[in-house]
Amino acid sequence: MKFHHLGSSPSTHGRGFTLVEMVIVIVLLGILAAVGAPMIANGMRVAVTTGTGLDTLSQMRYATERLARELREVRLNGSTYDISAASLPVTFTKVDGTVVKISLTGSNLRIDYGATSTVLSNQASNLTLAYTNVIGTVSMSNPSFIDLSLALANATTGASYTQNTRVTLRNL
Repeated sequence: MKFHHLGSSPSTHGRGFTLVEMVIVIVLLGILAAVGAPMIANGMRVAVTTGTGLDTLSQMRYATERLARELREVRLNGSTYDISAASLPVTFTKVDGTVVKISLTGSNLRIDYGATSTVLSNQASNLTLAYTNVIGTVSMSNPSFIDLSLALANATTGASYTQNTRVTLRNL
């Protein structure tokens, strides 16, 4: 004959959790959540920062390449290039006769071909063009190069990026 302790029977013994076990599990889950939540939040913050930074750099690369490609095509009229000014907006005529206008309004860097307008970047903070000749002297009348400096500011992170590009004019 088997004897059982009071309150325990073979059918109920070993089933379920005690209140102490449940409290320990809840406390451990709370500790894991308290430690894990900041790590997850930091991971999300890094992902957003990286994504917006890459978007800004992508816009910078696109805008710089597009501007350089267009500026290479400035038409030569006699001994001077057909370009309007050293400051924005800049208007010039390409070799094929197309009139191009580059402007910066707010943070929108635009390039216009008559009635067609394209926003190259919506994060631009500055664009400068410097005209230099072969010996390195700044010369609007007879440049050999256009030094392009484009700055973009990421509104989400506040980071600022600058890219400098030298464009060699064709028809030298």
